[in-house]
Amino acid sequence: MICSSHYCGCGIVAVAHEASPLESSYYIRIRGQVKGPYDPETLQGMARRSQFARHNEVSPDGETWFRASEFPELFPARAERRPVPPRDRFAPVTGTGTVGTAAPATSDRDSTYDLATSPESANEEARWFYGLDGKEVGGVSFSELCGLFKRDVLTAKTFVWNPDIEWTKARNVPELAFLFAVETPAAGPAIPERKSVADGDAAEPSSSARPGRHGALVFQIVLLAGASLMAGSMFLPWWSLAFTADETDAKGKWGSKVATLMTAKDQEIDSGLKVLRGTTPSDPTEKRKQRDTINVLKIVKADKRWWRTHLKGGEPTFEDNLASIAEQVDDNEQMVVSLRLWGWSEGIAIMGCVFGLLTLVAVILCLCLPAIRMWNWVVSTVASLFGLCAIIFSLLWILSAPRDDAGGLTQGIIAGPWLLLGAAVVLFLAGLLDSIFGIMAFARHRRELSRAEVAAA
Repeated sequence: MICSSHYCGCGIVAVAHEASPLESSYYIRIRGQVKGPYDPETLQGMARRSQFARHNEVSPDGETWFRASEFPELFPARAERRPVPPRDRFAPVTGTGTVGTAAPATSDRDSTYDLATSPESANEEARWFYGLDGKEVGGVSFSELCGLFKRDVLTAKTFVWNPDIEWTKARNVPELAFLFAVETPAAGPAIPERKSVADGDAAEPSSSARPGRHGALVFQIVLLAGASLMAGSMFLPWWSLAFTADETDAKGKWGSKVATLMTAKDQEIDSGLKVLRGTTPSDPTEKRKQRDTINVLKIVKADKRWWRTHLKGGEPTFEDNLASIAEQVDDNEQMVVSLRLWGWSEGIAIMGCVFGLLTLVAVILCLCLPAIRMWNWVVSTVASLFGLCAIIFSLLWILSAPRDDAGGLTQGIIAGPWLLLGAAVVLFLAGLLDSIFGIMAFARHRRELSRAEVAAA
């Protein structure tokens, strides 16, 4: 054997060694302990089992020591170098630890596996390679690879290889499977796995992380029902007024009498009241009739302005509409003058119909288009505001509508306003609850996505 040597600063002899074919056995020194002699085949087997590495020391005679890397014949031939997978196939990693440097124990995984700092780590072959930022890094020993896991450099989606396997994700390597069995915390919400767009899969959270709720469909159905009822209230009668002739009244021209009464001026009504109050009939029937007439005149005086505003109908003026109705009653010799107010002639009914139709369209779009389904809480919030406005205006209308009866005069609210009020309450409550739960689910969804992005950064 021919060799030239000098002493390095670390005290270990660095030698330019040329192996001789006569040398058939070697001594090895690991952590100061001399073992051997071993033949090359035995040392190759020890290297495959990670019991002998290139950084150990070797001596042909047990006295002069050399780096084991100077004896390539003692190690199995390296496998053909694998091409590095594309950069975007590497799992995102965090941390910038140095290979082989132990990190301080700061998490549960530190206590799970700590081979990176064990004394056996110096006895392992650096046969592992991994991908980082689109580049191949290595080789490192098995314990050093586990140390990278402790510092979050090695993740389940990091690509690795060694002479025995091709490039594959770390979670698919049997020797590393035990690391990722304890990677997920035992408690707390699961972080959705982000799929790589480069692999052809859209990056979206798992179904458990989506903002949909089990009761969301129920709320949507209730919103649809409330909006439909609000829109339909416009096509119902809202209020009615009827003057019915008494049996003792004259049978002819009842419509004209009612029209004259409803269009009388305040001074005329006051004069009639003064006359009636100045007489005292002795007959009980006439006395009751006089009392009813007085009450009817009071109601007419109090409510005729409301009638004039709301009972215009399709005629140019209230008087024209009333005259047309009175003429029909007289021609048919009827004893009842009836007027009815429909929803389409009231602004509040039209407003409720518009609110209902807008809510219907928005909810149906959210149900049919998955792309905007996660924003259904916005629709629910707007629907609750629609319902609140309808509640306020319908209550104001109901409170202002006349409903006093006297003698042959009967007036009152029918179905339309009550249906609008009930539908508005349903729309408001369903929209409010759905928006509250939707905002909570949406915020939780955003937090989970943020945690996933931090974990993948």
